[in-house]
Amino acid sequence: MTTGTAANYHVLSIIETCSRMGLDRKQLLNAAAIDDDNLRNPYDRQNGENVLKLWREAEQVSGNPMLPFHVGSQGSSLHRSAVTTMIEASSTLGEALEFGLQYQHLTQDIVHSRLHYDAHYGYQEVDCQHFASQLARPQIERQLSFVLAEAKNLSPDPLNLFQDIEVHFAYPPKQTPQTYEKLIGFPVRFGCDKNQLVFPKKLLSLENFSGSAEVQSSLMNVVRHQDLQLTQSDRIEAKLRLHIEEALGKDIVEIEQLAPKLGMSVRTLQRRLQEEHTSFSEVYDEVRREQALRLINETTINISEIAYRLGFNHITSFYTAFHRWTGMAPKAFQQRYAPK
Repeated sequence: MTTGTAANYHVLSIIETCSRMGLDRKQLLNAAAIDDDNLRNPYDRQNGENVLKLWREAEQVSGNPMLPFHVGSQGSSLHRSAVTTMIEASSTLGEALEFGLQYQHLTQDIVHSRLHYDAHYGYQEVDCQHFASQLARPQIERQLSFVLAEAKNLSPDPLNLFQDIEVHFAYPPKQTPQTYEKLIGFPVRFGCDKNQLVFPKKLLSLENFSGSAEVQSSLMNVVRHQDLQLTQSDRIEAKLRLHIEEALGKDIVEIEQLAPKLGMSVRTLQRRLQEEHTSFSEVYDEVRREQALRLINETTINISEIAYRLGFNHITSFYTAFHRWTGMAPKAFQQRYAPK
């Protein structure tokens, strides 16, 4: 069962805010089972369980139960993305919020936000399908404080609409409600039915300081491409398969050569594949099997050329592997199944 993931730039905002507060970066990463090498690619993903481990270690070491609110309020200033810039280029707060919720999964999908309205108020609910609310509360608090900080940074408030915002949590407080209100800058209520922001509907029409249709338009294709990539290749196995296919017959196909291309160490790649219930050798073998069955049907390509394209050093090694895959020799398979 999936437990959600978070992009590296999201995870780095947690780590770097904690580091600025005096916490040891290496200690945090070790506790969360995250390798520093695995954070080099900002768009790679971390497992949701490891992200929550990171939160637990950071809160325990810092002794600061308000840590998620500090991280949320500084998130976009530390690590920017095309999504963040596109949101800030929106013409109004309402448009920014809609874009943010539409593409929130590009940042993280450990917790989820939904938006609905009544006659006078809007409600942004935040929940988590895979963890209890208490366990996921750092991620929930980070999410809501991030939205509040962005709203205050994005738009002037000549009608003082911000003063009517309330923050609701479904769990009990760790400190007095007044402590939360002083830090967040908004009234806070605990023991509610939902984790959510409650705000005047009119607030959505406030114009952004940095609204720019040109900037937003230029970034939309980038964001949509990232969305498509995540949808199609959110598993490390899928990304690894692409690199293996590209390297076959042209380069060395070994885990030591491909792990850096995925932005991680060999040990991290092995662990991530294990989490997906596979291994490098299994993925490599499956890619070669699929390519062999595709190429064997192209009768203009001889068997030796196929073996070479698949990275076999000896034709006999290819024959052995092909018999293991199909129970037949390559020529016999070709004669029986290749198009006439």
